[in-house]
Amino acid sequence: MNMKMLLTDAGIQNPSIHAALVDLLGKPIEECNALAIPTSLYGHPKAGPRMAYKFFTSTAGNVMLELGWKTMAVLELTALPTLQRDIWVPLVEEADVFLVAGGDCAYLAFWMKESGLVDFAIFPHVNSPGMPDHSMQAAERWFETMDIPAYLTDEQTAIKVVDGVAEVVSERTWKYLSK
Repeated sequence: MNMKMLLTDAGIQNPSIHAALVDLLGKPIEECNALAIPTSLYGHPKAGPRMAYKFFTSTAGNVMLELGWKTMAVLELTALPTLQRDIWVPLVEEADVFLVAGGDCAYLAFWMKESGLVDFAIFPHVNSPGMPDHSMQAAERWFETMDIPAYLTDEQTAIKVVDGVAEVVSERTWKYLSK
């Protein structure tokens, strides 16, 4: 399966991330099928179902969802164990790109691993204004609780994944950690 993902902190925030998206797609956005994954929002105490809904509305300011995709489907990773594979696997196979919402990183990492998508976690918003608990030191402490490698990223950083190979696209701060 040809799997492509662009994992960002806050959508398309700079020209490098935009160029990575265009490169990832390999064709115009209006010819591409997007698969939106809101899973991590459910695990975050300040997000939950209300933010999952906002992930799909224009009031949320989510540029990724408003780029003019040919089609968009939603895949909730927590539902996969209860669904027959022939219901959801075609959505994954038809997707040109996965649009994964932020939220609780450990929760997302668990469900991504359970679903067989990626084998790393992300600690987003490192050194973000208004988020004092997201310092690089806090991210490194968080990593000690993980059992898989992790990327620590700021809002100007994205992780581009093509067929399981990750590439960092950044105009500022990031760090890769593994045990």
